Amino acid sequence: LKRYILYARQYVKPQLTDINKEKITSFFAHLRQESQASGGIPVYHRHLEALIRMAEAHARMHLRDNVRDDDIDVAISMLLESFIQTQKVSVSKLIRRKFASYITLKDDNTFLILNLLNKLIKEKIQYRQLIRSTAESHEIKVLKEELEEAARELQLFDLSDFYNSATFRRNYKLRGNIIIKEIVG
Repeated sequence: LKRYILYARQYVKPQLTDINKEKITSFFAHLRQESQASGGIPVYHRHLEALIRMAEAHARMHLRDNVRDDDIDVAISMLLESFIQTQKVSVSKLIRRKFASYITLKDDNTFLILNLLNKLIKEKIQYRQLIRSTAESHEIKVLKEELEEAARELQLFDLSDFYNSATFRRNYKLRGNIIIKEIVG
């Protein structure tokens, strides 16, 4: 582990690209505007510098030469959590709600949505067993609206990334507004 850290410090110098800079500056401007409007602790340029250093450190930790979007997402999430914890309770709730999409990462969202879908599938299977359905269908169907309604309760509104994910495509089929899970056995 020591050698890994020494190697990363000595040889890996991740660089920000123009796309990365634009994402960071738009986030920083939005956060600064919200903190001023809500009367919370102000955001200074040192927060921006810290965000950039955290993104570079995350990329360095993975031995990458360029800072990727996921490095920035992790840095934004860490900075937001830290910033929110320093605010008054009322301000922190407001900022947490407005910046919820920055705090939860895409992988986390995919995992959450997958768990919701699996729960809905399990409920359908239990219902089928309860009524002792004689239908020999090897498919369980869930309406997209059912999943999207459950996701909205968790403040997840856009499921398009989930529907396009390899995890979803590997385990489910999507026909129109119906999600289909083939069951074996």
